[in-house]
Amino acid sequence: ANDLIYPLFVTHEKTGKNPVNSMPGVYQLSQSALRDEIREVSLLGIPAVILFGLPSQKDSAGSLAYHSNGVVQQAIKIAKDTAPNLMVITDVCLCIYILFMAFNFCIIQKSEIQT
Repeated sequence: ANDLIYPLFVTHEKTGKNPVNSMPGVYQLSQSALRDEIREVSLLGIPAVILFGLPSQKDSAGSLAYHSNGVVQQAIKIAKDTAPNLMVITDVCLCIYILFMAFNFCIIQKSEIQT
C-alpha cells in the first residue's frame, strides 16, 4: 500500500456526496465528505491521493482551474488540514473547466488555452 494513490472526485458543494454511476462505490465528494474520506484514507495508511475537481461552472478560459477559491484549491487545503503528512496530487487537465471543448485534450501555450 506504500505506492497507492487514491483517486478522489471533489465538488464545490458544502455537504453530501453523489455516486458516480459508471464507477460503483465511487462518489463525487462535497467539502465535508472529502474531509471524512481523507480521515479514512489516512487511517488506512494510504500515502497519497489525487484530486479531480468538478467545477461549479465552466468558461472559455477554464478560469476556475486557477482561481484561488477553485474546487481543487479548496480540496488541497482540506486534505492538508485534515492529514498534513498525506501526499496530495492534482489533476492538471483543464478540459473539465472549459466550456465547449472541441477536442478531448487541451494545452496551455503562450498563456492562452489551446485545444
